Amino acid sequence: MIRSFCLLLLVCFCFSGSPTYAQKIWEEGYIVKSDGTLFRGEVMVTKGSGLPKSCSFKRFDIAFETVYQPEDLKAFGYLYGNRYETRKVNNKTVFLECLATGKLTLLTDGRKIYIETTDHGLVELKKDKMAIQDPDIEFDNYKAYLRLLFTDRPEVVISDKLALKKEEICRVVASYNSAVDKTTSRTFNTLSTAYLLDKNMNSGTLATSFGIIGGLSLTKFNVFSTSGTSLRYQFIPEMRSYDISPVAGFFFNQKVSRLTGDLSVQAELLFRHNKVYIYHEINDPEQTPPIVRSDVFFNFTGIKMPVYIKVPLMKGNIKVAFNAGISLSYALSSDYIRYYDTESSTGIIRTYTEVDYNINRIEKAAMAGFSIKYHLSPGSYIFIDTRSEYGKGIFTPRVDYLINENSLCFSIICGYSF
Repeated sequence: MIRSFCLLLLVCFCFSGSPTYAQKIWEEGYIVKSDGTLFRGEVMVTKGSGLPKSCSFKRFDIAFETVYQPEDLKAFGYLYGNRYETRKVNNKTVFLECLATGKLTLLTDGRKIYIETTDHGLVELKKDKMAIQDPDIEFDNYKAYLRLLFTDRPEVVISDKLALKKEEICRVVASYNSAVDKTTSRTFNTLSTAYLLDKNMNSGTLATSFGIIGGLSLTKFNVFSTSGTSLRYQFIPEMRSYDISPVAGFFFNQKVSRLTGDLSVQAELLFRHNKVYIYHEINDPEQTPPIVRSDVFFNFTGIKMPVYIKVPLMKGNIKVAFNAGISLSYALSSDYIRYYDTESSTGIIRTYTEVDYNINRIEKAAMAGFSIKYHLSPGSYIFIDTRSEYGKGIFTPRVDYLINENSLCFSIICGYSF
């Protein structure tokens, strides 16, 4: 059973990864070639928040994809979102995001903001002194430069509180462009992650995801005697604190259906390692011998395979979900040993070695918790899980002990999907 379960998870991780990683998100858009020819079709959405280094375009849904470099195009964009134009920055041809067009063109590379005019060309806006050439003029900052550009439209006021942020600069540049000529003034929206998520969920494009996962687990193995035998003769490995250990591995997530939204099933393959030391002492003058000191060492190294359902509680770019499922742990290696000594009333000490318990190969557990997921882009996200697990325990007595046992595990897990 365990081998079949491991094989099933391995197949899911290996084969489901290929189509998942190959999934591309397309949006209605256009390209403008170097000769000015405009073509409409579908443009691939860039992953992440950085500038695209190239443009992937196809004329229609089942057409072949063509990849264009900045040197090949004047511009490209999405019908209802971002526009990118080719410019030469530091002697390198790149795509810059276009925020506004008209008499003045506003562009950004994500960090720096540029304004382009017919007289001065492409100029970077700076907080400190900045200069333009032809004519050679120096300005105290970007506000002074904008005031010069807006001289012919005094109704567009540059406030001293205007921050060098693309939203604020875009607002005043768009106001100026509109005051000059409303027919040529235009601003461009940003394709929101929420919009792309909803659209691609409806089409089933983003139904599958996978990635890496890791975190910390606090584990405690509890053993209780039910035989009524003196603990002097039935040793109980009593953990007084939780063992803190790292876990790491991979996860695979599958949406249940387009009709159920974000309801999904997640399977994980985690490496776990618990290495525990317990010190135990009995000091009872009425017993013989009166003192017994024990040093217990045991470890459990193996794989943990949680499978659980994620029930969405909150929608949006940040999603909260309730998780519930089962977890199966399989020991690749384990051992247990107890070193103990007895001390008589006359001070005579004798040392012994004992193996009271075997470590089970398999532990089953029920799990529940909550997760918070944040989408970096439509195709990738990060998440944090808090989970609790209640297991059946890992010990089997080697002698005729009657025990009850369980395990408790509390984990904080972080993950990233590719």
